Amino acid sequence: MTEINARINRCGVIPVINIKKTEWALPLAEILLEAGFPALEITLRSDAALESMRLIHEKYPEMILSAGTVFYPEQAEAAMAAGANFLVTPGYEANLAAYCKEKGYALVPGCASPSEIQTAYVNGISVQKFFPAELSGGVAALKLFSGAFRDVKFVPTGGISLSNLGSYLKEACVLACGGSFMAPAGLLEAGDWDGIRALCKQVASIAKEAGRM
Repeated sequence: MTEINARINRCGVIPVINIKKTEWALPLAEILLEAGFPALEITLRSDAALESMRLIHEKYPEMILSAGTVFYPEQAEAAMAAGANFLVTPGYEANLAAYCKEKGYALVPGCASPSEIQTAYVNGISVQKFFPAELSGGVAALKLFSGAFRDVKFVPTGGISLSNLGSYLKEACVLACGGSFMAPAGLLEAGDWDGIRALCKQVASIAKEAGRM
């Protein structure tokens, strides 16, 4: 995961997308890669998620794929078989974490409190999703967490937008930010690929200003 983390850290953003139709998968991946964003989290919230992951993995093997909203070992197995590089969960769950560790699957669990962060860290997980970021204290909380958990890198997700993205990306403890702001549901449903391209350019500009990319 070292090389993957470095690539993600450089761009600073992981789009988190609920792909409801497989025909969205390849156009979205192409736009993201062209814009300089080589990572994509596909949430396991639709029947199209796994097939979309397979399609992207086959055509764009350079894309770093993660499966989000993973709860069970069966989901973890299916996602890894579909081409996922790592798994993302809403919270920290010990049994799933142990299963992923046994299998050698990289896991990024959602953690929002000192107890959750410490539990995940002492169990070998040093990259954690800070979720829900804004409701859990935002940048101010991360500044405090980074003092106590110096070896933990965070992926803030939840409430991240174009207006606050830059403030998160300036924090050294932030590996990258997650969110749907680059490809919101409305634009995907409308097939507005030009609109998504425009948002990607805006996000790239914010990331560069924050010292990423």
